[in-house]
Amino acid sequence: LTCGLDRGLAGDKPACTPIVCPPLEASGVVGCESVEFGTSCVQECASVGFTKLSEGVKTMECIAVGDTVALVGTPVECVAQVCTTGAPPSRFPYTHDCVGKGYSQTCTVKCAGDMMGGPSTYECQLDQSFTGTLPACSSSCGAGCTAYLKITGSVTLTANNDVLLTSAEAPTVLAGALASLLDGVTADMIEMNITS
Repeated sequence: LTCGLDRGLAGDKPACTPIVCPPLEASGVVGCESVEFGTSCVQECASVGFTKLSEGVKTMECIAVGDTVALVGTPVECVAQVCTTGAPPSRFPYTHDCVGKGYSQTCTVKCAGDMMGGPSTYECQLDQSFTGTLPACSSSCGAGCTAYLKITGSVTLTANNDVLLTSAEAPTVLAGALASLLDGVTADMIEMNITS
């Protein structure tokens, strides 16, 4: 712009556009995606898969912070709805970190100890159930390897308070029965030190 003899400014004025604040990265939070400098927005939790923990209306304002802009205010607190069904088993030969996972979160299922196979991924769905496939776990060694399940002492297998089998009576049969309850375990992987 140039100051003329008439003391007025002449020239082209710059075309200014407001800067947009970067959105806050928070799981399940919606409502403040494209907020321009000098304006405000209201944050909410996503309508599906999340629960609002904080009370009241949560307003954020796009203001100058140093040489940039940012959303300032009290952010809404949202928590993913936790999956309650379809979780992988929490027993040998599997280990996992799926407890407490919520909508759209994933967890890893691995083969325990020295078992070979996996890992695989499970995902928490909108209906609060997990989807995924268990890894195929198998023994990492052949004949003569260390047992994965060691039983010391006397073992009694009962059902409805009726004694079905004791380790002293039939240790080999009991080992086979236990193996049938554990995925990926065979009777030769169970070491039994029987006491009478």
